[in-house]
Amino acid sequence: MAILFLLPPIALPATFDVINYGAIGDGKTDDSQAFLRAWAAVCKDASATPSVLNIGFKTFLINAVLNFMGPCKPSSITVQQVLMNGCNNLVVKGLKLVNSQRSHLAITNCNDVLLSQLTITSPGDSPNTDGIDVSNSRRVRIEWSTIATGDDCIAINRGTYQINITGIACGPGHGISIGSLGKDKSSSEEVTDVIVKQCNFTRTMNGVRIKTWQGGVGFASRIIFEDINFISTRNPIIIDQTYCDTPYGYCKNVPGAVKVTGVTYQRMHGTSPDPVAVTLTCSPFAPCSGIVMKEVMIRRDDGGATSSFCSNALGAIGKECQPKVNCLTTT
Repeated sequence: MAILFLLPPIALPATFDVINYGAIGDGKTDDSQAFLRAWAAVCKDASATPSVLNIGFKTFLINAVLNFMGPCKPSSITVQQVLMNGCNNLVVKGLKLVNSQRSHLAITNCNDVLLSQLTITSPGDSPNTDGIDVSNSRRVRIEWSTIATGDDCIAINRGTYQINITGIACGPGHGISIGSLGKDKSSSEEVTDVIVKQCNFTRTMNGVRIKTWQGGVGFASRIIFEDINFISTRNPIIIDQTYCDTPYGYCKNVPGAVKVTGVTYQRMHGTSPDPVAVTLTCSPFAPCSGIVMKEVMIRRDDGGATSSFCSNALGAIGKECQPKVNCLTTT
């Protein structure tokens, strides 16, 4: 396992291994001071290259709060992101991350991961500051954490399977997103078996979102959003299968799309400042299918009724739901 503090890529990274600074890695010995010594060495490194604090494939006991702080040499060094790459049976609990210059915590190429009791904060107007990014990983649990950022609280990206997100307090931020998927049109980008439950969204730009690029290849399938509470949330429920990054949001139709199938929304309640609470913008080339809504009740902040926008989506909606979604069959 490696923790990578991402810096501008200039040359090959200098690597500092915690074992060389006294860490034992037997899961019993307190290795806190070894980690701090290794960080001090990273911080004093004056070379103009990225620096890697290498953890290795061992179990380390940390019995102290680790503050990886500067000032560092060169003075221009800034920690932009904490990246967990290639970890198995990873547990991260009680971590606090503040004001990252990129996504705060990235999980990639990992299996059997637990992230719990995290606190992640950055200003609501700070761009590209995702709370947690997950990609190319399996069996990931993210639970009982507070995330306030200028971008997605959690982003579930390509190659992610069997992810369970529980008890997240999100806001400000852009909500919990699956995607974007399909930007790399040369390969299939896939996400499947996702459960998001017992989460609160407070004054976020989006609530739960699935976002795929036009012309992309791949699928997002078997996804459940349940027991969700929205407090003054813009775009509480959104599927955007026509995403692009052109100026002013104008996207030219492109054949092909990442398939979105088997998405369930149930027991979702709350308010939105906007009149449209549900947006299902699906592609005519690969319509969304298997969309199910049960016990969804979203009203305006002022108590008024909300509406929906729906195109090229197939599925069913309970008659008790508000707003109604006309392209779904009422059951």
